[in-house]
Amino acid sequence: MIFAVVADDNWAIRSADLSQRALDPGVLLLAIIAALFLWGVASPATAPWGVLFRRLVRSRLTPPEELEDPRPPRFAQGVGLAVVAIGLALHLIGVPWALPIAAAAAFIAAFLNAAFAFCLGCQIYLLLVRLGITGRATRTA
Repeated sequence: MIFAVVADDNWAIRSADLSQRALDPGVLLLAIIAALFLWGVASPATAPWGVLFRRLVRSRLTPPEELEDPRPPRFAQGVGLAVVAIGLALHLIGVPWALPIAAAAAFIAAFLNAAFAFCLGCQIYLLLVRLGITGRATRTA
């Protein structure tokens, strides 16, 4: 039997089938967020936020002297995609709090980036580079 948590007077746990869980508005919203993360990872040049920035903002700014390495933000998009996808999958198989926890984790990371310019996924990428787990391409002499 598969269960889902519902907010009523007693915070009771009742059974819910797959179609009920799949049509939950939270699932649909997180699926859209997952699609945007996937788009950012698979094709960053055509991702909607990047296109809006290039067309509306960058054209009004002076050209930058140096551009940021695109690998850490792209890795961060992949981390966001993994967190959201795991939350969706766990919710669909019946883990009660998986969806709100995954959504909260993605929101917290986005908030840190927006409010404090602290990219959590980028910091994870840099930590993995320092540990030698993933790395930058080495330059040949």
